[in-house]
Amino acid sequence: MHKKLREVARLFKKQSPPMITDETNNTILNEAEEHRIWKNYITYLFGDDRPEIDMATMSEGTEIIESEVMHALELDQAIE
Repeated sequence: MHKKLREVARLFKKQSPPMITDETNNTILNEAEEHRIWKNYITYLFGDDRPEIDMATMSEGTEIIESEVMHALELDQAIE
């Protein structure tokens, strides 16, 4: 019912299919070109030059004692 009312009142927005564009905003219609665009995007998104994290250094430091954990949990419950 609501959908029909929106259509009659022209409040209904028809969604257009998603379009993939290249670097120059040209619409890509070729499937092979679409795969190339996605591959370049993923490579750009996840490609970085950060050094690997040494997990051995992550475990250094003081240990958390049980009373600290209990205190944090009590504070969390008091806030809620």
